[in-house]
Amino acid sequence: MADTDFPQRERITLLACFLAGGLGIGSWGANLPALGRRAGLDEGALGLVLLSFAAGAILAMTKAPPVIARIGAERLSVIAAGLFGLGIIGIGWVTQMAAAVILASLAGLVFGALDVAMNSQASCLERRARRPVMSSFHAMFSAGTLIGALTYAALAHRGVGNGSILSLSGSVIVVIAVAAFTRTTVAVAEPAEDAPTARGRAKPGAARWRLARWPS
Repeated sequence: MADTDFPQRERITLLACFLAGGLGIGSWGANLPALGRRAGLDEGALGLVLLSFAAGAILAMTKAPPVIARIGAERLSVIAAGLFGLGIIGIGWVTQMAAAVILASLAGLVFGALDVAMNSQASCLERRARRPVMSSFHAMFSAGTLIGALTYAALAHRGVGNGSILSLSGSVIVVIAVAAFTRTTVAVAEPAEDAPTARGRAKPGAARWRLARWPS
């Protein structure tokens, strides 16, 4: 397919979502030692916080497909990215274990939804492009993770407070998500397959759903 036919608007929007996700993960990971000190967490308690994040992510990953089918993977990606940014801001001000567990669970929920939605959209764009593009999205996520962690380390070295650093990182993520959201359009997601119903028949309207792809 010619480059002029490639859905550039969707690609830019999705690259922004992968960047936002990487920034959040980089900031979250770099923050963990400081979180343990602020909330007085030992290794076991900090492990529980990490488990809460993972549990929230896994739960969201199992629940995201119906939401994608309803509003589209692109729109879910930018919404989840914005909420993830808000979660990063909140984590920066945690001083108690209970709050850390709750916020980590919520951040994990929205990151899990973001992960499934943006990879689903990337797979759709790769099919439409008829050439490999998935690696560019994952590279953007890795770049975001590196930028988030390095920015955290640089600001912490200069004596900037942990809450201020995560507030900055989270705010940048929210701004990226809002900018990406303005580029989205309402869409009906395409089911991956014409999955049979419990009675073994195709769902009504499946053929019509195949025509309602993400916006181009």
